[in-house]
Amino acid sequence: LHVSALPAMACADWLIDRVETVIAEQGRCRIALPGGTTPIPLLDRLAEKLPAELYAGLAVTWIDDRHVPLTDPESNFGLAQAHWFAKAPAPVNALPMWRGGDLLADRNAFAQAFAARFDSALDVVVVGLGEDGHVASLFPGDLTAELANGAVLAIGHAPKPPAERLTLTLPVLSGASYLALLATGAAKNAALRRVAERDPTLPASHLNPRGEYTWFLDPPAAKGLNL
Repeated sequence: LHVSALPAMACADWLIDRVETVIAEQGRCRIALPGGTTPIPLLDRLAEKLPAELYAGLAVTWIDDRHVPLTDPESNFGLAQAHWFAKAPAPVNALPMWRGGDLLADRNAFAQAFAARFDSALDVVVVGLGEDGHVASLFPGDLTAELANGAVLAIGHAPKPPAERLTLTLPVLSGASYLALLATGAAKNAALRRVAERDPTLPASHLNPRGEYTWFLDPPAAKGLNL
């Protein structure tokens, strides 16, 4: 557990360190990032601090994305494009979830590309947490699909708009060598407590990391947590 006033910055530094480690060990590093506003400082710091020589070995995708064009303001890819890729010192090898078709076609196309370019596996993952305990686009409710063994799920009726999304599954996220959870604000505190207590109704409670697992929180999010 890492608690600081600027947890996204701390998480970015952690991410850069892990990317360096993995590339030194195996020549490449496959990462998946969250969307939303919380990771914006993380993206800005990656643009500023990730060494240029690491980009050749880096492959980037997302833990989930809204099924919208890459230029849409709701696109997680678009957010990373604006805050990281456009300012990066070298080209970024990124695999967006939007493939230009309907939801199921894009799920299949992305799953094929994820298998071909990432071997359907990840080295370093950063996830966020919703106030309702959702992680990626896996929302509380029916966990059977979320515990499925496939790598990618199409979500047609997300409880938050936009309703159509693509998301990686819990086994893929849990399979990373290094996993971080980034959350800020008092509104996340109740969900974080429930995840810490392994409330089985919350998708984030079913993250079962095979490697290192670190939480990056600010003081309001971390209040009263016992890990």
